[in-house]
Amino acid sequence: MGCISSQSQEPNLTALAKQFPVKLPPIPGDILLCGDLSKAAVEQIASQTRGWLYLNPATDPHFFPETISSWGAELQHVPFNP
Repeated sequence: MGCISSQSQEPNLTALAKQFPVKLPPIPGDILLCGDLSKAAVEQIASQTRGWLYLNPATDPHFFPETISSWGAELQHVPFNP
């Protein structure tokens, strides 16, 4: 999954990256790369992001679309099977 955050939230996202399986890649823009997250982790991250791109199947037990959307993050689901 991926998240797009606002730059004003960077310190909070850095703290979340230390707590959860989240990576802050050194590329332009604010993008997070996340592994399997608990619902509580998704809620904390979604509260600080503007968008969320979910690449796993909708049947994945770590997919919480209602939680993501409830925080106002725009959710796009694009299943990816390499």
